[in-house]
Amino acid sequence: MPSGAATPLDGPRAVAAILAGSWRRESPGPAGLSSRELVSAVPILFGTGAAALGWRQLEKLPPLSAIPAAEMLHRATKMLALEDARNQRAVERAVATLNAAEIEPLLVKGWAVARHYPETYLRPYGDVDLCAPPGRHSEARACLAKAAMPRAGRTAIGNFVIDCGPDAKPCTVDLHRDFRREHIDDVEGLFERSHTVRIGAAKAKLPSAEDHLRFVITHFLRHGGARPLWLCDIAALVEAAGDDFDWALCLGNDRRSAEWVATGITLAADLLGCDVSRVPATARADRVPEWLVDVMLREWTRVNAVRRTGAMGAPFPSRFSDARPWFSQRCANPIAATVACRGSFGDGWQRAYQAADFTARAAGYCWRLSRAATRIRTRLRHRAAPSRGPSVPT
Repeated sequence: MPSGAATPLDGPRAVAAILAGSWRRESPGPAGLSSRELVSAVPILFGTGAAALGWRQLEKLPPLSAIPAAEMLHRATKMLALEDARNQRAVERAVATLNAAEIEPLLVKGWAVARHYPETYLRPYGDVDLCAPPGRHSEARACLAKAAMPRAGRTAIGNFVIDCGPDAKPCTVDLHRDFRREHIDDVEGLFERSHTVRIGAAKAKLPSAEDHLRFVITHFLRHGGARPLWLCDIAALVEAAGDDFDWALCLGNDRRSAEWVATGITLAADLLGCDVSRVPATARADRVPEWLVDVMLREWTRVNAVRRTGAMGAPFPSRFSDARPWFSQRCANPIAATVACRGSFGDGWQRAYQAADFTARAAGYCWRLSRAATRIRTRLRHRAAPSRGPSVPT
């Protein structure tokens, strides 16, 4: 390489360069990107839901937009644009199912974030994340269970597949009781500060701008920074914050929550060029640890890898050499483990957090396995017991 030549960007860094400013209505697109860097970025963009945003940026660069790798993004964008109306009708149907029982659910992520993009198809979404009002979770669950497709039914705890009619594809509704996984305990406060919006004929509540930004950042970090699209969500919500935005409310009521919010905002600024000129210094991190950025960028490359952080059921490998991959597939990455343990990104305890999180999940798995085994033994015992008919006098 000639002296003074710029070092080529690897795949994740090229992704960050392409997505910089992609959520804005007016974005100039990436500058100085080579075809080699584009080729390394396309699988990540395609595999992490950012294909439409990537194409929106690359179509402004005629030499690069004509190469086959970019054409993959173009085709994906056309498909997402066609699916967008069906997706919105699916969200409407899911919310209307609860409206029929006079339940106005809180809608987070997905459609609630996509409305901050120039076009909603630029921000694809899958599951519909709803939270029932306090005290009405059981009623909402019964309502969704009644409307669920017979063959699909409930796919997981709290998940229901709803038939949305011939003009919309079936959607999976993820019904939340609360948001404790995002370390947000005040569900009553979320509903009090929310506002009602119409989605077609249905009505749902959206979190306040402050609560939603905190939720989106914590969700991103809780999942180990796995998707660059989620970092774009953070940037879009930060730049959408108005002059009346309450940063103290967004930071939360404890220093750990405030650290996570500041870290997410600073990551969006450092990697994607998010405009933080109106963000107070208290809501920005002085610096983000290098290990955190490295872990996040490495996670973006795991497009086809399987991180089975919740799957403990596979047998332990028989060979010692296979033990490390087994643990690495089931251990949360250091970012996710730190959030799970309510830790700090700057205290250097990340390996301890990973061990603690793995131990807690393994213990939970063993407990659930024990309960399942107990139920099976009870059923077998009842089946094996001889039936006792009425006594006959001798």
